[in-house]
Amino acid sequence: MGGQRVPFSITISGPDKPGLLANMCDILTTLECHIADVRIAQLVGECIGILVIYAPPGATNKAVSDAFDPIRKDGLHVCVNDAPDDGWVSYKTPWSSPYMVSYEGADRPGIMSKVAHELSAVGCHFMDVSVDSSLGDTSNAFILVCEVEAPLDRDEIDALVSKVGKELEIELTVMPANMDDL
Repeated sequence: MGGQRVPFSITISGPDKPGLLANMCDILTTLECHIADVRIAQLVGECIGILVIYAPPGATNKAVSDAFDPIRKDGLHVCVNDAPDDGWVSYKTPWSSPYMVSYEGADRPGIMSKVAHELSAVGCHFMDVSVDSSLGDTSNAFILVCEVEAPLDRDEIDALVSKVGKELEIELTVMPANMDDL
């Protein structure tokens, strides 16, 4: 098969059920697509996700979208988006470095908001965010993990994260997200 593969992003949302990912992979395999990246989460019985794929040369948005009709019947919303093939898969800039910023401890209002505002104010771009809160049980545990691309060197991001932690009266941790930098 000659020619350039065609990039698409696919967003999904709707009721979660066992086999959903397997069904989507079956559809993409039938279309002979390469799956470049997948992020899927389930919260309160709802599923949301985004997939980055490369379809065979000549594939159209309509053909890829129509292939998902069988799972749309189960109430899943599927949106197939055309994408330029110019490095769009990752929002990395030549001047930025990847870091993981995390916190594990007691939950209270404003932690995520303060971290998001302070890091965004200096040009950090959030690549992935995960929050797990056990509110309602006796532990009141809160875990926050953010992967960010930052226009800061290691000393600068350490100082910023330390300042934010002190303002919140919590201990935030920062480490390089690139395993080569550990």
